[in-house]
Amino acid sequence: MKQKNLWFIIVTFHPEKTTFKKLLAVLNDKNVRVVENSPEKNLGYGGAANVGMRYALGQGAEWVVVCNQDIVLCEKDIKIFIETLKKSEPCIMGPEVGSFDTKRWTTILEARNELRYYKTEEQYISGSCMAIHKKVIEKIGTFYEPYFLYYEDADFSVLAKKAGFPLRHVALSGYK
Repeated sequence: MKQKNLWFIIVTFHPEKTTFKKLLAVLNDKNVRVVENSPEKNLGYGGAANVGMRYALGQGAEWVVVCNQDIVLCEKDIKIFIETLKKSEPCIMGPEVGSFDTKRWTTILEARNELRYYKTEEQYISGSCMAIHKKVIEKIGTFYEPYFLYYEDADFSVLAKKAGFPLRHVALSGYK
C-alpha cells in the first residue's frame, strides 16, 4: 500500500537499464516520480531533484527521498529506511554520509560501515539517497541549482544544520 506522505524522487540522465529497472522494481509499490534529464533539457541534479520535490510536496509528502538512478536498494533496506523515517524527527537522513576536506575544499565520502566508530556527527548526507522532511524544505528551500551536478547535497546539509535540523545516518546492508 502506498503511503501518501512518502515519495521517492529519482533523478536520471541516460540510466543503465538493468540497474534502473531493479531500482524501480524495489520501489514498485511506493510513490515514485522520475525526473529525466536529457541533453536537450538538462536541469542538473539539483534542478531535477527540485522539480520532483515540489511535485511530491504538492501531493502531500511529509518525506521526500531523492535518489540517484544507479543506486541499489533491496526490499529489506527499503523497509528499514521507511520504518526509521516514521520514527524520526524532521531531519535529513541517508545511508551515505561524508565529511569536508578543508585543505582541498572538497568532500569525502566515509567508509559506510566504519563511520559510526570514528565520527560522532555527520557533516553532510550524500544526495545519492537523501531523505528530506518537508519542514526542512519549508524552512531552507530546495537545492541550490547553480551547483548543477556536485555539492548541492553538501550545501543543503550545511544549511539544514544551521537551521537546527539534524543529519541522520541510517545503516542499510545492501546499499551501494
